[in-house]
Amino acid sequence: MNKLKFALIGCGRISANHIKALIDNYQDAELVALCDIINDKAELKADEYILKAREKNLSVKRPKIFNDYKKMLLEEDLDVCSICTELGYHAKIALNCIAFKKHI
Repeated sequence: MNKLKFALIGCGRISANHIKALIDNYQDAELVALCDIINDKAELKADEYILKAREKNLSVKRPKIFNDYKKMLLEEDLDVCSICTELGYHAKIALNCIAFKKHI
């Protein structure tokens, strides 16, 4: 079975838990994209993903960075989107992900 391709939408505090879960499930999942309206936050989370993988002697590819999740949905081959934004944005983002036939 191929690994599930994940994207994180929003790179705030909760995203660290999602990154840890992806590393802990390395055999079955990989982080391929990160999205945040603040580009630097997404870059820091990409660094965190690489660092956490190295700590477990895992080799991972650097996730692609986006600041527009709709563009990310159009351009990336994703299986799952983890919505890590502020709560008030979840429904709208979830509906857009569903429209692109992504698991959330």
